Amino acid sequence: METAGKAGRPARSATADDSVIAEALSFGKSALGLEDPGTRLRALASFGTSLLRINRGVIVKGHRQAPEKPLELFEAEYCPFCRHVREALTELDLDAMIYPVPKRGKRFHPQLKKLSGKTKVPFLHDPNTGIKLGESEAIVKYLHEQYGHAWDKAPERKIATSTLASASRGKNGMFAHASRKPRKALELYSWEGSPYARLARETLCELEIPYLLHNVGKTPGSHADYMPPEYRAKYMHDYMPGTENRRKFLARAGKVQVPYLIDANTGVAMFETRKIQEYLRKTYGA
Repeated sequence: METAGKAGRPARSATADDSVIAEALSFGKSALGLEDPGTRLRALASFGTSLLRINRGVIVKGHRQAPEKPLELFEAEYCPFCRHVREALTELDLDAMIYPVPKRGKRFHPQLKKLSGKTKVPFLHDPNTGIKLGESEAIVKYLHEQYGHAWDKAPERKIATSTLASASRGKNGMFAHASRKPRKALELYSWEGSPYARLARETLCELEIPYLLHNVGKTPGSHADYMPPEYRAKYMHDYMPGTENRRKFLARAGKVQVPYLIDANTGVAMFETRKIQEYLRKTYGA
Protein backbone atom coordinates (compact mmCIF):
# COMPACT_ATOMS: atom_id res chain seq x y z
CA MET A 1 0.00 0.00 0.00
CA GLU A 2 1.33 3.45 -0.94
CA THR A 3 1.15 6.52 1.24
CA ALA A 4 1.44 10.16 0.31
CA GLY A 5 4.92 11.60 0.30
CA LYS A 6 6.18 15.17 0.16
CA ALA A 7 4.40 17.56 -2.20
CA GLY A 8 1.56 15.09 -2.57
CA ARG A 9 3.77 12.54 -4.36
CA PRO A 10 3.06 8.93 -3.43
CA ALA A 11 5.75 7.32 -1.30
CA ARG A 12 7.31 4.24 -2.87
CA SER A 13 6.25 0.83 -1.70
CA ALA A 14 8.50 -1.46 0.29
CA THR A 15 10.51 -3.59 -2.14
CA ALA A 16 12.87 -6.51 -2.05
CA ASP A 17 15.69 -3.97 -2.15
CA ASP A 18 14.49 -2.55 1.15
CA SER A 19 14.71 -6.00 2.73
CA VAL A 20 18.23 -6.52 1.41
CA ILE A 21 19.33 -3.13 2.76
CA ALA A 22 17.73 -3.85 6.13
CA GLU A 23 19.45 -7.23 6.31
CA ALA A 24 22.80 -5.68 5.35
CA LEU A 25 22.44 -3.01 8.03
CA SER A 26 21.50 -5.64 10.61
CA PHE A 27 24.47 -7.79 9.61
CA GLY A 28 26.84 -4.82 9.78
CA LYS A 29 25.48 -3.76 13.16
CA SER A 30 26.09 -7.23 14.54
CA ALA A 31 29.52 -7.60 12.95
CA LEU A 32 30.69 -4.23 14.25
CA GLY A 33 29.31 -4.89 17.70
CA LEU A 34 27.18 -1.75 17.72
CA GLU A 35 24.59 -3.41 19.94
CA ASP A 36 27.20 -3.98 22.66
CA PRO A 37 30.23 -1.74 21.97
CA GLY A 38 31.75 -2.27 25.42
CA THR A 39 32.02 -6.03 24.95
CA ARG A 40 33.30 -5.56 21.40
CA LEU A 41 36.11 -3.33 22.64
CA ARG A 42 37.10 -5.85 25.31
CA ALA A 43 36.96 -8.61 22.69
CA LEU A 44 39.23 -6.59 20.39
CA ALA A 45 41.81 -6.42 23.18
CA SER A 46 41.36 -10.16 23.69
CA PHE A 47 41.80 -10.68 19.94
CA GLY A 48 45.26 -9.16 20.27
CA THR A 49 46.04 -11.93 22.73
CA SER A 50 44.87 -14.53 20.21
CA LEU A 51 47.11 -13.03 17.52
CA LEU A 52 50.14 -13.74 19.68
CA ARG A 53 49.23 -17.45 19.45
CA ILE A 54 47.69 -17.26 16.00
CA ASN A 55 48.66 -20.79 14.98
CA ARG A 56 47.39 -22.47 18.17
CA GLY A 57 44.07 -23.31 19.79
CA VAL A 58 41.82 -22.59 16.79
CA ILE A 59 41.83 -25.38 14.18
CA VAL A 60 40.83 -28.92 15.13
CA LYS A 61 43.19 -31.74 14.20
CA GLY A 62 40.91 -34.35 15.73
CA HIS A 63 41.45 -37.46 17.82
CA ARG A 64 41.50 -41.18 17.18
CA GLN A 65 39.48 -41.87 20.31
CA ALA A 66 37.62 -39.85 22.92
CA PRO A 67 37.99 -40.57 26.64
CA GLU A 68 34.95 -42.24 28.19
CA LYS A 69 35.23 -40.14 31.34
CA PRO A 70 36.06 -36.41 31.17
CA LEU A 71 39.68 -35.48 31.65
CA GLU A 72 40.31 -33.39 34.78
CA LEU A 73 42.50 -30.32 34.44
CA PHE A 74 43.57 -28.04 37.27
CA GLU A 75 44.63 -24.80 35.63
CA ALA A 76 44.51 -21.02 35.64
CA GLU A 77 43.37 -18.88 32.72
CA TYR A 78 46.25 -16.40 33.07
CA CYS A 79 48.97 -19.08 33.20
CA PRO A 80 51.11 -19.33 30.01
CA PHE A 81 51.90 -23.00 30.69
CA CYS A 82 48.21 -23.82 31.14
CA ARG A 83 47.46 -22.12 27.82
CA HIS A 84 49.63 -24.68 26.04
CA VAL A 85 47.47 -27.47 27.48
CA ARG A 86 44.17 -25.74 26.67
CA GLU A 87 45.33 -25.18 23.09
CA ALA A 88 46.05 -28.89 22.75
CA LEU A 89 42.59 -29.76 24.07
CA THR A 90 40.99 -27.54 21.42
CA GLU A 91 43.16 -28.99 18.66
CA LEU A 92 42.40 -32.56 19.71
CA ASP A 93 38.66 -31.75 20.05
CA LEU A 94 38.65 -33.05 23.62
CA ASP A 95 36.46 -32.06 26.56
CA ALA A 96 37.82 -31.58 30.06
CA MET A 97 36.53 -30.88 33.54
CA ILE A 98 38.18 -27.62 34.55
CA TYR A 99 39.10 -26.78 38.13
CA PRO A 100 40.27 -23.15 38.17
CA VAL A 101 43.18 -22.32 40.48
CA PRO A 102 43.74 -18.53 40.33
CA LYS A 103 46.21 -16.68 42.53
CA ARG A 104 44.93 -16.38 46.11
CA GLY A 105 42.40 -19.08 45.33
CA LYS A 106 41.99 -21.92 47.82
CA ARG A 107 38.89 -23.81 46.71
CA PHE A 108 40.62 -26.62 44.83
CA HIS A 109 43.95 -26.65 46.65
CA PRO A 110 43.05 -29.64 48.87
CA GLN A 111 41.88 -31.72 45.90
CA LEU A 112 44.91 -30.75 43.82
CA LYS A 113 47.34 -31.43 46.63
CA LYS A 114 45.79 -34.84 47.25
CA LEU A 115 46.29 -35.79 43.60
CA SER A 116 49.69 -34.22 42.93
CA GLY A 117 51.28 -33.54 46.31
CA LYS A 118 51.54 -29.82 45.50
CA THR A 119 49.37 -26.96 44.26
CA LYS A 120 51.19 -26.20 41.00
CA VAL A 121 49.28 -25.88 37.71
CA PRO A 122 48.72 -27.17 35.13
CA PHE A 123 47.95 -30.63 36.44
CA LEU A 124 46.08 -33.31 34.53
CA HIS A 125 44.27 -36.34 35.92
CA ASP A 126 42.97 -38.85 33.42
CA PRO A 127 40.47 -41.10 35.24
CA ASN A 128 40.38 -43.37 32.18
CA THR A 129 43.99 -44.45 32.58
CA GLY A 130 44.81 -43.34 36.12
CA ILE A 131 47.56 -41.07 34.77
CA LYS A 132 48.43 -38.01 36.86
CA LEU A 133 50.73 -35.47 35.24
CA GLY A 134 52.19 -32.05 35.94
CA GLU A 135 54.29 -29.92 33.55
CA SER A 136 52.61 -28.63 30.40
CA GLU A 137 54.90 -30.30 27.86
CA ALA A 138 54.47 -33.71 29.50
CA ILE A 139 50.67 -33.24 29.58
CA VAL A 140 50.42 -32.24 25.92
CA LYS A 141 52.69 -35.09 24.85
CA TYR A 142 50.51 -37.53 26.79
CA LEU A 143 47.29 -36.16 25.26
CA HIS A 144 48.66 -36.59 21.75
CA GLU A 145 50.02 -40.07 22.39
CA GLN A 146 46.89 -41.29 24.17
CA TYR A 147 44.15 -39.61 22.13
CA GLY A 148 45.68 -37.99 19.04
CA HIS A 149 46.27 -39.42 15.59
CA ALA A 150 49.51 -41.35 15.12
CA TRP A 151 50.76 -38.92 12.48
CA ASP A 152 50.10 -35.83 14.58
CA LYS A 153 52.92 -34.88 16.90
CA ALA A 154 52.70 -32.67 20.00
CA PRO A 155 53.39 -29.02 19.08
CA GLU A 156 56.15 -26.92 20.59
CA ARG A 157 55.14 -24.94 23.66
CA LYS A 158 56.79 -21.64 22.59
CA ILE A 159 56.56 -20.21 26.09
CA ALA A 160 57.80 -16.75 25.05
CA THR A 161 54.70 -15.93 23.00
CA SER A 162 52.43 -17.60 25.56
CA THR A 163 53.96 -15.41 28.27
CA LEU A 164 53.38 -12.33 26.12
CA ALA A 165 49.78 -13.45 25.60
CA SER A 166 49.31 -13.69 29.37
CA ALA A 167 50.91 -10.28 29.90
CA SER A 168 48.51 -8.74 27.37
CA ARG A 169 45.56 -9.72 29.60
CA GLY A 170 46.87 -7.89 32.64
CA LYS A 171 45.10 -9.04 35.81
CA ASN A 172 42.08 -10.49 34.00
CA GLY A 173 41.45 -14.01 35.27
CA MET A 174 44.45 -13.86 37.58
CA PHE A 175 43.17 -13.34 41.13
CA ALA A 176 40.40 -15.13 43.00
CA HIS A 177 37.27 -13.17 43.89
CA ALA A 178 34.95 -14.10 46.72
CA SER A 179 32.31 -16.49 45.43
CA ARG A 180 29.89 -19.30 46.18
CA LYS A 181 30.64 -22.73 44.75
CA PRO A 182 27.81 -24.17 42.62
CA ARG A 183 26.39 -27.53 43.71
CA LYS A 184 26.80 -28.92 40.20
CA ALA A 185 29.56 -28.01 37.75
CA LEU A 186 28.61 -25.66 34.92
CA GLU A 187 29.23 -26.33 31.22
CA LEU A 188 30.96 -23.99 28.79
CA TYR A 189 31.28 -24.29 25.02
CA SER A 190 34.47 -22.56 23.96
CA TRP A 191 37.62 -22.80 21.90
CA GLU A 192 40.94 -21.55 23.19
CA GLY A 193 41.62 -18.85 20.60
CA SER A 194 38.16 -17.24 20.82
CA PRO A 195 38.49 -13.65 22.11
CA TYR A 196 34.91 -13.73 23.39
CA ALA A 197 35.10 -17.11 25.12
CA ARG A 198 38.33 -16.01 26.82
CA LEU A 199 36.44 -13.24 28.64
CA ALA A 200 33.95 -15.76 30.02
CA ARG A 201 36.71 -18.18 31.04
CA GLU A 202 38.50 -15.39 32.90
CA THR A 203 35.38 -14.73 34.96
CA LEU A 204 34.94 -18.43 35.71
CA CYS A 205 38.57 -18.58 36.85
CA GLU A 206 38.26 -15.53 39.09
CA LEU A 207 35.17 -17.00 40.75
CA GLU A 208 36.79 -20.46 41.05
CA ILE A 209 33.79 -22.06 39.39
CA PRO A 210 34.32 -25.63 38.14
CA TYR A 211 32.98 -26.33 34.68
CA LEU A 212 32.95 -28.95 31.96
CA LEU A 213 34.74 -27.41 29.01
CA HIS A 214 33.42 -28.45 25.60
CA ASN A 215 36.05 -27.49 23.03
CA VAL A 216 34.52 -26.59 19.66
CA GLY A 217 37.44 -25.45 17.51
CA LYS A 218 37.03 -24.64 13.83
CA THR A 219 36.79 -27.22 11.07
CA PRO A 220 39.92 -27.43 8.90
CA GLY A 221 39.32 -25.75 5.53
CA SER A 222 35.77 -24.65 6.40
CA HIS A 223 34.97 -21.08 5.31
CA ALA A 224 31.57 -21.34 6.99
CA ASP A 225 33.18 -21.67 10.42
CA TYR A 226 34.72 -18.22 9.96
CA MET A 227 31.43 -16.50 9.17
CA PRO A 228 29.61 -14.62 11.97
CA PRO A 229 27.45 -17.13 13.89
CA GLU A 230 24.30 -15.05 13.36
CA TYR A 231 24.87 -15.22 9.60
CA ARG A 232 25.36 -18.99 9.69
CA ALA A 233 22.23 -19.49 11.78
CA LYS A 234 20.07 -17.33 9.51
CA TYR A 235 21.33 -18.10 6.02
CA MET A 236 23.34 -21.34 6.06
CA HIS A 237 20.50 -23.75 6.73
CA ASP A 238 22.51 -26.67 5.40
CA TYR A 239 25.52 -25.84 7.60
CA MET A 240 27.00 -28.97 9.10
CA PRO A 241 30.30 -28.70 11.02
CA GLY A 242 33.10 -31.06 10.14
CA THR A 243 34.17 -31.72 13.73
CA GLU A 244 32.55 -34.04 16.26
CA ASN A 245 32.17 -31.52 19.07
CA ARG A 246 30.75 -28.81 16.78
CA ARG A 247 28.14 -31.21 15.46
CA LYS A 248 27.11 -32.09 19.01
CA PHE A 249 27.00 -28.38 19.88
CA LEU A 250 24.80 -27.54 16.88
CA ALA A 251 22.37 -30.33 17.80
CA ARG A 252 22.19 -29.15 21.41
CA ALA A 253 22.05 -25.36 21.04
CA GLY A 254 20.65 -24.86 17.54
CA LYS A 255 23.66 -22.83 16.39
CA VAL A 256 27.39 -22.69 16.88
CA GLN A 257 28.38 -19.56 18.78
CA VAL A 258 30.76 -19.18 21.70
CA PRO A 259 30.74 -18.70 24.56
CA TYR A 260 27.68 -20.74 25.47
CA LEU A 261 27.03 -21.40 29.16
CA ILE A 262 24.78 -24.06 30.69
CA ASP A 263 24.01 -24.07 34.41
CA ALA A 264 22.16 -27.18 35.59
CA ASN A 265 21.75 -25.58 39.03
CA THR A 266 19.37 -22.93 37.73
CA GLY A 267 18.28 -24.28 34.35
CA VAL A 268 19.94 -21.37 32.56
CA ALA A 269 21.48 -21.73 29.10
CA MET A 270 22.78 -18.61 27.38
CA PHE A 271 24.92 -17.10 24.66
CA GLU A 272 26.58 -13.64 24.70
CA THR A 273 29.72 -12.82 26.65
CA ARG A 274 28.41 -9.85 28.62
CA LYS A 275 25.25 -11.66 29.72
CA ILE A 276 27.28 -14.69 30.80
CA GLN A 277 29.72 -12.61 32.83
CA GLU A 278 26.91 -10.66 34.48
CA TYR A 279 25.04 -13.87 35.26
CA LEU A 280 28.09 -15.53 36.84
CA ARG A 281 28.88 -12.53 39.04
CA LYS A 282 25.28 -12.07 40.12
CA THR A 283 24.61 -15.78 40.76
CA TYR A 284 27.90 -16.89 42.30
CA GLY A 285 29.78 -13.74 43.28
CA ALA A 286 29.84 -13.12 47.03
